[in-house]
Amino acid sequence: MTRPASPDQPDAQPAAQPAATPHSAGPGDRPAVLVTGANRGIGRAVAEELAADHHLILAGRDADALAALAAALPSAETFVAELTDYEGTAAAVAALELPTGLAGLVHSAGILVNGSVEELSAAEWERNFAVNVTAVSELTRLLLPALRTARGTVVAVNSGSGFNAKGERGAYSASKFALRAWT
Repeated sequence: MTRPASPDQPDAQPAAQPAATPHSAGPGDRPAVLVTGANRGIGRAVAEELAADHHLILAGRDADALAALAAALPSAETFVAELTDYEGTAAAVAALELPTGLAGLVHSAGILVNGSVEELSAAEWERNFAVNVTAVSELTRLLLPALRTARGTVVAVNSGSGFNAKGERGAYSASKFALRAWT
């Protein structure tokens, strides 16, 4: 590309062009979005869709899978955390560098606990709610300052089970109804 000559600069000069650095764009160059459950399923599909114009913070438990995905995307980093380990999640959030805030938080991580009321223990109900509801709320709470800075958006991926309950999915449906109420 060449700039046209002007009266002040009679000789045309090559215009500066941005360097092509496929994996170096950072949070300052693109709006940052954190996606939970990013290494598979819906979370991965969301990350791949946003990759063209966002800096992605790929959250999940599988460090190797997240690192492989981050390497394949134009601007991504990993956020390895067990979201029900609230102290560990808080430490991971504190380590994030988000100078321009967080443009989006996509809650895609979740678990499906099948079983009837008769079959499921209190611990299974608690685990289901811890992952599908409490971890969503806690991660959002921890990221609120960054979300407010960027006037960011929070998206919670839900399920039809948050509208219609079935006998063998009582705990799962209850957690998805709760997630729907939370949003």
